[in-house]
Amino acid sequence: MTLRLFQAAALSVALLGWAQIANAAERSIAGQYEVQGRGIGQKQPYKGTATVERIGATYKVTWQIGRDRYVGTGLRDGDAFAVVYGSVGQSLPPGMVLYRIQADGSLLGTYTQLGAGTTAPEAWLPGRGN
Repeated sequence: MTLRLFQAAALSVALLGWAQIANAAERSIAGQYEVQGRGIGQKQPYKGTATVERIGATYKVTWQIGRDRYVGTGLRDGDAFAVVYGSVGQSLPPGMVLYRIQADGSLLGTYTQLGAGTTAPEAWLPGRGN
């Protein structure tokens, strides 16, 4: 009897954990975010905003970092969100970023630019509209 109770409790905990993971994977990521990161090869942090719009099977992502604007196209697979992006009005190389969607709705990522050879972190915190 005690073994059955233990098995039932273990199954309940496993299902609860799976449900939380599934919830994060199903949560909409469209909306606005506060962005925090560090430039590639730089120690100085930056802050800005990002807006995500669902466009069919993909996502349009727009960043505003100070006076600089970037636009990208993203794909989502479960808790992974990958975006290729380019700068608007600047001649910077294109880049890519891979985020992991967290249970609290934030996204934690690592990005690089074409030819950089290094990466840098970026985090999105849900803002208005999320």
